Amino acid sequence: PLTEHYTSIDPSYGSTSKSNLSTPHNKSTGNTDIVENNISDYDTTDTSNTTNTSNETNETITFTSEVKIVGVSAIPIIMTFMIQYFLAIIPITVLGHIGSLELGAASLAIMTYNITGLGIVQGAVTVLDTFAAQAYGAKKYHHVGEWSQRCFVFICVLLIPMYFVWWFSEPLLNFLQPNKELSILAQRYLRIMSYGTPGLVVFEVTKRFLQSQGIFHPPTYVLTFCAPFSMILTYLLVFTFDFGFIGAPIAESISYLLMGTLLFIYAGFIDGYQCWNGVSKEAMTREIYPMLKLAV
Repeated sequence: PLTEHYTSIDPSYGSTSKSNLSTPHNKSTGNTDIVENNISDYDTTDTSNTTNTSNETNETITFTSEVKIVGVSAIPIIMTFMIQYFLAIIPITVLGHIGSLELGAASLAIMTYNITGLGIVQGAVTVLDTFAAQAYGAKKYHHVGEWSQRCFVFICVLLIPMYFVWWFSEPLLNFLQPNKELSILAQRYLRIMSYGTPGLVVFEVTKRFLQSQGIFHPPTYVLTFCAPFSMILTYLLVFTFDFGFIGAPIAESISYLLMGTLLFIYAGFIDGYQCWNGVSKEAMTREIYPMLKLAV
């Protein structure tokens, strides 16, 4: 039905800042209904103070302050990557004292491991730099843990073909180079390294989980301890305990497992656990396609 609104203005106010009652009339029935409408006063708040505060806030953000923030955040990340890549040099350095065959086999195995394994893991875990960081910035803290779980499961699925390549890599390595003995040793190296890969995956996922929350130093602390530990352990296994060639990948696998364990303990009991909302089956299975699309 059509209604006509008659708005009366109280002249005692001296302005039109407030309206009183309106009487809608129903022409089809002739009935008159009284409806009370409360209309708020016009907001005459002075915004000059807000504008001045915003300008003052913007003025405090300078180029120097931005460089300082970036530098403080970047230094521990740089140190983390430097020490982590240093771990790959340790077995090559130690095995070089045994013989050229062992040195070549270790170099071939590490190259194959980095291309078919480590590169894929680090590429897949990089999705957390986008999704987990955005969730933390939006203050959806439990989503940070959910994205980390999803990423871990995703990488575990990717490990299946990686393990197949490592355990049966001899034909591939023979195709790349003619020395069959070199391929056999490199395959043994890769097989042993596969036992420590889960620790590396845990370390990488937990590292991104912490970094998305602005926690940068713990991975550096863990690697600062594990790097000399790996060096000492490699030397002991290769020379002192006479493990020879296979002592190097054993030491490296143990180091990877230790890295993942220590960083996981830090995130679970010291700092970073605030964004962990428990293991969720739903979180592991949904929104896989956006993560897969970005990872690829």
